[in-house]
Amino acid sequence: QMTGRKGRVVRRRDGSVQFESRAEQGLSIDHVNLKEKERFMQGEKLVAIISEASSSGISLQADRRVKNQKRRVHMTLELPWSADRAIQQFGRTHRSNQVSAPEYVFLISELAGERRFASIVAKRLESLGALTHGDRRATESRDLSKYNFENK
Repeated sequence: QMTGRKGRVVRRRDGSVQFESRAEQGLSIDHVNLKEKERFMQGEKLVAIISEASSSGISLQADRRVKNQKRRVHMTLELPWSADRAIQQFGRTHRSNQVSAPEYVFLISELAGERRFASIVAKRLESLGALTHGDRRATESRDLSKYNFENK
């Protein structure tokens, strides 16, 4: 978890729940996200949950220099309100020197307004070409046309 949150609710073995700090013993809360990123990149953790609050400067691509070189699946629960911000977020898992290009998945409800909004963002991302043409190995994994319902 790489977020701006200082604590989390955890379920104990006996079924009770308790709030605990995200900071580990000997590690300040300011360094928790960096440690979590390190664990993900080394393969100790296979899922990274990031929020906009902590995503600045975080690179989570399948870099050739790290142990965890598995293909990334970047799932977006809530699209940002601008395509430029979406590109910045998707750039967390798509950078140079990667072993494989990430797959992008938008989790979208059947609500017409949400589908329309996702279509607008997908159309804008396709027109910018930042994700679809930025890497010659990336064509099949970043095809966002399935989200753009204004195409053929």
